Amino acid sequence: QFVDFSLEISAELNMAELISKKAFEEHQKVIPISNVFSWKTGHKLSEENYRIVESYKPYLQDFSRKITVIDSETTPSKFHDILLELAKLNGTFQTEGRYISECKNYTARNPKKFMIITLDTLNLLGLDSGHITTKSSIDRVSRIAIEFRNKCNFIFGFVQQFNSDLATTDRARFGIQGPVLKDFMDSSGPTKDATVVLGLYSPMRYLKDDQTTWRGYGVSILKGWLISLHIMKNRYGEAQKYIPLKFDGAVGTFNQLPPYRDWE
Repeated sequence: QFVDFSLEISAELNMAELISKKAFEEHQKVIPISNVFSWKTGHKLSEENYRIVESYKPYLQDFSRKITVIDSETTPSKFHDILLELAKLNGTFQTEGRYISECKNYTARNPKKFMIITLDTLNLLGLDSGHITTKSSIDRVSRIAIEFRNKCNFIFGFVQQFNSDLATTDRARFGIQGPVLKDFMDSSGPTKDATVVLGLYSPMRYLKDDQTTWRGYGVSILKGWLISLHIMKNRYGEAQKYIPLKFDGAVGTFNQLPPYRDWE
């Protein structure tokens, strides 16, 4: 079961993105996300593309039964209360309390059911009486996630934006060719709490005008299609690695690029 705190885009847009990806992967059809539901005037779907979109209705209906999307303002208190209600719906605490910190000894009704919580993005969290800055809200939500992970075995995936400092000239002088953990905006709390930290980086946005390659890849050719996925922290294995990707923004898909030495 998924709970998606979608603070940046609406639930409807999320579904449109899912349809667009599936159409590309299964039919090799590029149906832009903005056109899936014919939102743009004059961008009506062709009959063939309309049939493809309609064919995914059963899939979406089935998926909708497994996901709850929260696309309204979310504060740390609201985040906590939704997760506590979710925990009680799917299991029992031997000792219950108003807050997860007071609850003990959780037993899930179905141990084979995974509870996956996503939040996009942390930087858009709302404020409440106990957390009056973005940093304090982010840190509180991160600590709440740790409590539910440790007590209820919930799985969390958070998205957090980078600082604009990624473009400073000092980085190039010190040979930094990608993001580092201190680049995360507003708070370092989630990166300290996380088991795995990944970073998406667009070389084209930060290279100097006279640079045409990044780690061997021709940025002048690939342009914004080149995105690198950096494994910045990994308690389970290797870190400080990167994976070059080709990003197709029209359908929101990523594909791993071959090593640059294999390119002709």
